[in-house]
Amino acid sequence: MKNLPVRMARWSAAHPWRGIVGWLVFVVLCLGIGITVGTHPATSEDYRVGEAGRGEAIAAEGGLQQRPVEHVLITAKPGTGKLDTEAADSAAADIAARMARLPEVRSVAAPVHSKDRTAVRVTVTLKGPELDGKKHVDPLLAQTAAVQRNNPALRVEETGSPSIGKGVDKLRGDDLSRTEVIALPVTLVTLLLVFSSVVMALVPLLLAL
Repeated sequence: MKNLPVRMARWSAAHPWRGIVGWLVFVVLCLGIGITVGTHPATSEDYRVGEAGRGEAIAAEGGLQQRPVEHVLITAKPGTGKLDTEAADSAAADIAARMARLPEVRSVAAPVHSKDRTAVRVTVTLKGPELDGKKHVDPLLAQTAAVQRNNPALRVEETGSPSIGKGVDKLRGDDLSRTEVIALPVTLVTLLLVFSSVVMALVPLLLAL
């Protein structure tokens, strides 16, 4: 077993094409098995470690755990003067009614005015643990967008840990896509310069992909 890597390296050097095809088949098989088995994403319970985790578990058993919460804020559009409180109250009532009908929503709080009467806030609590909030926030964002379209004179925006988490995930995905577009050609050119062979340059890229 100690000399197995050396033997594999010698065999691959003596049979380069068989080695390349064999490793490609091995990678494809590993990917296929991985896709078949699937993934097991972490849950809120997996993060309950130590005394803090024990306290969180006790709070969850008593119904006191943190829940995913979204806030819809209604304000006047910049440059339009003071907030039309009547229009804002109507939009707040509309958003509250829409949110309450969604199966993802646990509860909707009554609209709250700021002290200076420049904003109205509607707080929406989703069902399930806080960690899963971003998986179910899309319908809420869609309703907020619909209310914004119906009230062009107002600014209706939604924020909260679920929507922020979803937005961060999207930014990461976009950044990764842009990085791949730049990195793949640079890597290919570098490998071509190092190996002076198209095959030797493409094999590492194919294995990476």
